[in-house]
Amino acid sequence: QGNCDTAVVSYTTVVAPMLQKNGCLGCHAAPASAGNGIVLDSYASILNLVQDNNRFVSGADRMPPGSPSGVLSECDMSKLRAWASAGAPNN
Repeated sequence: QGNCDTAVVSYTTVVAPMLQKNGCLGCHAAPASAGNGIVLDSYASILNLVQDNNRFVSGADRMPPGSPSGVLSECDMSKLRAWASAGAPNN
């Protein structure tokens, strides 16, 4: 993946800003009525999705609905996978 660094991915410096930057919170902030009830505006909400068969990562690559490849780059998806695989630490 070229220069995609997934060695140190933190919630505070990578995951939360990524969701904000890519417009995910437009549909997925509480109450997330436009986002099918999926709330991504807090660590606790995201952790629940990670712990639920990793719905956080498996759904992220298909957003927004109807997009052919999703809004997140493959590097961003790799970072999300690495963070979730590390236990989704609140760091």
